[in-house]
Amino acid sequence: SGVFNNSDNTKELVLASSVSESQDGLEIVITINPEAKFSDGDKVTPADVIYTYELYSKYGSDDNIRNIISAVDISESPDNSSALVVKRKTNNKTVKLREN
Repeated sequence: SGVFNNSDNTKELVLASSVSESQDGLEIVITINPEAKFSDGDKVTPADVIYTYELYSKYGSDDNIRNIISAVDISESPDNSSALVVKRKTNNKTVKLREN
């Protein structure tokens, strides 16, 4: 599952419990849903999401995903152990960090 579940054309947070964007639109903070788990029951962590990000940046075949990945840096939040910080590498806002 991703951040949003679009299987029925609605948006609901699945992997994240919250997503907040900075006023300038250059950074978003994604808090991992504490109920998000893998099929083996292990909780999803920010490190898991970063690992997936790194895999897609090296081996992803979807051009849209690779364009987004190349435009951002992702890291664990220094303020919240269950959150990620996604920052644009430049002030160029042509790549959307999230849909409204």
